[in-house]
Amino acid sequence: MNDSRAPHAALVLLRLYLGAAFLNAASGKIGASWTPWPGWMDGVIRDRMPGSVPLYRAFLESVVLPHVAFFAHAVACGEVVVGCLLVAGLATRAAAALGMCLTLNYLLLNGAAQLVPAREGVFTLGSNDPVFVLGCLALLVGSAGRAFGVDYFVHRRFPAWPLS
Repeated sequence: MNDSRAPHAALVLLRLYLGAAFLNAASGKIGASWTPWPGWMDGVIRDRMPGSVPLYRAFLESVVLPHVAFFAHAVACGEVVVGCLLVAGLATRAAAALGMCLTLNYLLLNGAAQLVPAREGVFTLGSNDPVFVLGCLALLVGSAGRAFGVDYFVHRRFPAWPLS
């Protein structure tokens, strides 16, 4: 492998892991869960809203909850699309950007609960959302699909295409 592809290859495992994680998250929202998923999402939002970031809370109340069926299905479809694209290494930058947006929404919903004081002066992560945001950012800037992904072939044919 030449030196210019080595950094891309280092991100392959991260790309595959995050892709599988998004597909795993979506698996509980599609199929037989498709119909009850909006009601469950509504309940989760209402339960976590008191601890959410205040500006985001207003968005949840005025935009998301009145249209929860649309947003629930958009989240499920988004997770499937991000997962499939990351696993295939196709349009990796776009998939990473969408994955980062999805995860940032989860992060804002959970608000201050993301950093939990374990003991005085030490904080632990309350969820994996901050790590997923950073992982998606690494895939976004690292063009991770160009190593062992479809983006390698797309980039060779269309080098100016910014999504690969």
